[in-house]
Amino acid sequence: MGKYSTWLQKAKDDLKWTRHNIEGGFYLEAGFTAQQSIEKALKYYLLSQGKRLRKIHDLTILLQDCMIIDKEFEQFIEQSAKITFYYIESRYPEILPTGTVSKSEVESTYAYAKRIISFVSERALHD
Repeated sequence: MGKYSTWLQKAKDDLKWTRHNIEGGFYLEAGFTAQQSIEKALKYYLLSQGKRLRKIHDLTILLQDCMIIDKEFEQFIEQSAKITFYYIESRYPEILPTGTVSKSEVESTYAYAKRIISFVSERALHD
């Protein structure tokens, strides 16, 4: 295992956690764990490219950082703001009251996270 491979493994573990949350009916929590899996995968990619990490959770900004290296990451930008919101909503319920998240929304988020993890796995410079 390489120096940063634990980031990718944690991303995959969070994706499994997302599946369990969906199956248990914890849709907001599934959105959060999907966001976490994407964040860790993107940070793994950046580390594998020799970049320093910013201490942020915003997927749009992380994707923009990845796009500087590989423009193909642009395909994931459209959904990134909505998925970042799962992080904010689940962490700060007193600021943003929890809304209703449907199973279909979170299934879509899960599929998106799977695509990003696969994409990163193919493109990362394995350490």
